[in-house]
Parts: sequence; structure tokens; C-alpha cells
Amino acid sequence: MENISSISTFVLGGFSEIDGFQHIYFVCCLVCYLFIILANTVLCSVIIMEDKLHEPMYIFICNLSVNGLYGSTAFFPKHLIDTLSETKAISYAGCFLQIFLTYTFGYNEITFLALMAYDRQVSICNPLRYHSIMTNVKMWKIILCAWLYSSCFVMILLLPTLRLPLCGFIIKSICCENNSLLRLSCVNTDFDRIAEVCITVCNITLLSLIIMYSYVNIFKVCQKSSYGTKMKALHTCITHWLSLIIYLFCGFFQFLTRVGIIAYLPFLQTFTSIAFFVFPPLLNPLIYGIRTQEIRNRAKKKLYGFIETFNSTTVKTI
Repeated sequence: MENISSISTFVLGGFSEIDGFQHIYFVCCLVCYLFIILANTVLCSVIIMEDKLHEPMYIFICNLSVNGLYGSTAFFPKHLIDTLSETKAISYAGCFLQIFLTYTFGYNEITFLALMAYDRQVSICNPLRYHSIMTNVKMWKIILCAWLYSSCFVMILLLPTLRLPLCGFIIKSICCENNSLLRLSCVNTDFDRIAEVCITVCNITLLSLIIMYSYVNIFKVCQKSSYGTKMKALHTCITHWLSLIIYLFCGFFQFLTRVGIIAYLPFLQTFTSIAFFVFPPLLNPLIYGIRTQEIRNRAKKKLYGFIETFNSTTVKTI
């Protein structure tokens, strides 16, 4: 086949399953994206505006919401345009940018869940030393390292792909994926694909083990604590578990899509591709906003204050 590496445009060929109802699909995706923006923006705003929420646990939650906005924005605007477009094209540079943004979103998600588990371990297992261990300086260093870790990790995965000669321009997916580009190469890329799978699995396994190790230590301490302390710790852990389960569930099927295991089920492939950018960013702020009492109370306070201000302004105007 002809080497077309110099051609600057790819065609996304994974939209065939929505032919005939793309307008309904567009509306559903748009509504999901708007809800994601609303939920995450409200949660971040409450945490930023309330001084009493400027603690590591809430700052980590805020970063999780920022990552949700980051990942959904990397996917949905382009996806919404492609849904109604005839060409469904993306530039060479744009394709790699989308891969970088969406992949870092995925790795950030599990990284922040691991950091939150570690933070809860320190808080519950060393309550008297918590503020001396988890200082503001250390917290921001950890957050910066988390973002840099995911970015560097994704760059390592993408650099070999950038050097490959390509002999195709049709990506059989609704968005750009590294594995899809590897399949377009003129040379054998089995090693690269196996390496990507191994590195990804090792990374997710390592971070999941850190989470599990933190929870094991928490439960060991809770066994020796009072009933009230035990219930409070369990309530916090359940909140984190829900986010972890949602991530692992969506991430598992996203992983199957990327490696081509469900490539022969186009509708399922489309659903799993989009689910990863819908459920974690949409459900995480709802879970933490509803189940975290301090955030819930502060959000209610802000809402009631806004309503009272609005009513007072309306009365004065009348």
C-alpha cells in the first residue's frame, strides 16, 4: 500500500451505527455533556469558595472534577461536530492531541482515586499527625506529580506511534485511539500493541493495589475503633469505592475496545467508547456531592443564599 504518512487528515469510520438517528444521538450526547459541565462546575465552585473545604480530601475531589471536565471536553465537542458532519474528519495533529488528552484523563482518574485512598489512610490511621504529614505544600506537590505522571506516561505510549509510517487514513472508531493508529501502520506493530497492553495493565494494577492496600490498613484500624468512628470511615470508603467501581467498569470495556476484542460488535464498541467519557465525569460529582456531608451542607447553604439574594432583588425591583 502507498505510504500516506504525509496526508494530514484521518476519517473516523465508527459512526455507521448511528446512521438514521444521529440527531437523537446528538441531543443525548449534548445533554450529557451539559450535565457534566454543570455538575462538575458546581462541585468545584463550592469547594473553591468555601474556606472550610480547603483541605486535602476536598481538594483531591475538586481535582477529580477538574479532570472530568478535562476529559469530557477533550471528547464531546469534536464528537458532537462529527455526529452531524458529513466528512467526520480529524487532522493528524488533532488526532494525536485527542489521544493525549483522553488518555491522560483516564490515567488521571485512577491516579487521583489512589491519592484519595492514601489521604484517607493517613487521616484515619494517623489522625493526630495528619496535618503535619499532609501539609498544603505536600498536597500540591502530589497533585502536580499526578498530572505530570499521567502526561509523561501517555507520551511514552505515543512517541513510538508518532514515528510509524502509515498506509491508511480510516480509523474504525468514533474517536482517535493509539491502537487504531498502530493498525494503520505499514510495518508490523504487534510488539507496540502488546507493549501498550502490558504497560496499561501494569499501571492500573499498581494503582489499584495501592488503593486496596490503603483500605486494608483503614479496616485494620477501624476494627480497634469505636462504632461511630468505624461507621464514619466506612461511609467515606463506600463513596470512594463507588467511584472506583464506575471507573474500573467503564475502563475495562474501554480497554477491550482499544485492543480490538469487541471490534466485531460495532454498536457495543460505540457505547463503550462513549461510556468512559460520560459515567465517571457525570457520576463522580453527584456521588461526592450527595454522600459527602460537608460538601452537601455547603452546597445547600450557597443555594439558599443565592435564592434569598434573588428574592430580595426581585422584591426591590417590584
